[in-house]
Amino acid sequence: MNANLPVAVVAAQEYAPRHVATASALMMGFTWGTAGVLFLAAGKLADVTSPTTAMTASILALLPAFWMTLKLPEPAGMKDSGVVVVT
Repeated sequence: MNANLPVAVVAAQEYAPRHVATASALMMGFTWGTAGVLFLAAGKLADVTSPTTAMTASILALLPAFWMTLKLPEPAGMKDSGVVVVT
C-alpha cells in the first residue's frame, strides 16, 4: 500500500510548488495513517472470511482511487515546462 508514496509525494509537490515541505508531510502522514487503518481492516476481513477475499477486496478498493487520479487537473506549471504529458 505504500509502494506509490514517492510518486504521490512528487505529485503533491508539483501541485504546491511553493510549499513542498508541507505537501510532502501531508502526503506521507495521510498515506501512513490510511495504510495503518486499512491494514487493520484487511486483517479483520481475512480473519472473518479468507485471505483471498481480503486481498480481492483490497485490490478492488484501489479502483476508485485509480479513477480519481485520472481526473486530476494538470499542475499549473506543467503546461509551460516543456514536459510531455501523455493522456
